Amino acid sequence: MTQREWDEFLLMSFYRRPFLSMNHAADLKGVAGLLRAPKKPHHEFVSVSRFICGYLPKLADILWQKKEKDIPAILDMLEKSKYDTRLVDPKEVSDSREKTASKRKFRSSVYSVAADMAANERLARRAWNVCKP
Repeated sequence: MTQREWDEFLLMSFYRRPFLSMNHAADLKGVAGLLRAPKKPHHEFVSVSRFICGYLPKLADILWQKKEKDIPAILDMLEKSKYDTRLVDPKEVSDSREKTASKRKFRSSVYSVAADMAANERLARRAWNVCKP
């Protein structure tokens, strides 16, 4: 598969079948050395639109502004470009940071509740010993 064929496949899939998974959409073994192709193993399990929006954001902005009839012009622009896939999606980084922060917050709240319960238990036993006849 040539670079132009791969770019055309991405653009057509973005407009016609955006929710198709990348591994069902194309033979990804033939695109290993091409620009704008999946670089990491988990890239092949996302949809075509998610791949473009997450790992090719400049191209996604152009595709949202243009229509399907503008594909030949976009292909000519991409042919001259060296624009390639980002290896890390910033959304994944922020999601993982947010998830880690929420886990820490949850753990600290669980530990504080457990500490409060233990303290109440200790104090309740002490109070009983004091009041016992």
